Amino acid sequence: MISYGEPAGFCDPHHRSAGPEAPRVSVIVVSYNCKGYLDRCLASLAAHAGVDCEVVVVDNASTDGTVESLKARWPSVRWIVNRENQGFARANNQGFAVSRAPYWFVLNPDTEVRGGALEALVAFLDAEPRVAAVGPEVERPGGGLERSAGFTPTLGRELVETLLLFRLGARGTTLRGRVSGPTRVGWLSGCACLVRAEAAREVGLFDERFFMYFEDVDWCYRFARAGWSVVYLPGPRVLHHRGASVLAAPDSLLDGGAGLERFVRKHGLRFPIPVLRSLLVFKLCTRAIWLAWRGVRGDSRARLEARMFARTIPQALGLRGTAQR
Repeated sequence: MISYGEPAGFCDPHHRSAGPEAPRVSVIVVSYNCKGYLDRCLASLAAHAGVDCEVVVVDNASTDGTVESLKARWPSVRWIVNRENQGFARANNQGFAVSRAPYWFVLNPDTEVRGGALEALVAFLDAEPRVAAVGPEVERPGGGLERSAGFTPTLGRELVETLLLFRLGARGTTLRGRVSGPTRVGWLSGCACLVRAEAAREVGLFDERFFMYFEDVDWCYRFARAGWSVVYLPGPRVLHHRGASVLAAPDSLLDGGAGLERFVRKHGLRFPIPVLRSLLVFKLCTRAIWLAWRGVRGDSRARLEARMFARTIPQALGLRGTAQR
């Protein structure tokens, strides 16, 4: 069951539309038990949007008082409140369904938009009519950049990632290092990317069979197969506090492996499923050990994440049912 708030504009006060004119951008934020992060995300949009936009928040049955705390504080936001957790893909599609703008900005609730970022992304899509989606640099809280773009997964690229062969210069599934200008990629992270609504309607919205993870990779893959480009744009930045909703729902980490398996099966890629599962277990084990070591050295967040990864390892062997549901 879904309840809808009243539609309303939300934009930089110096760029407010007059009358019923549609906004340039519809910002879609899916939240789940992260009201503090979401509040800061909305504040960053209010301060730095820079273009006419509306904001739609789809709440996936949060139990931390997200809607009760923030709905009155942000009355210009359109709220869609789910009584059950619908997952990332379906919840975003709910937001797309009520969006009025030609561009959709898919944004995680644990992000903060930096000044000029959204304006630069909009200007890029305006200038490049065959680009379906563009993603900004994603900044970590402690500095440096998150890996928020990359290349279509293949068996070879997954082996590069798992065995750390990218340290020897091999190309894996993620884009590493700085790039000097707009770079065509195979996928963009769904934590922050601007999408052309026309292209999305042509290829279809997020595939709702992906509960969480790989819906963005699948979407970008479909864009490319339909002749559209997907581009990573250095310069514009979004700060990502990373994993607020995942920390609230540790079991969702398994959906990363399930998502990759579903992606491989859906598109008929040459990727042995037993090898895929073995790589997943190996990555979970090595990640848990690395985080535990950091936890021993005093990183409390790493200790929490290490326990989270360790709990998922036994479940990873039963991934088949998850991936095929």
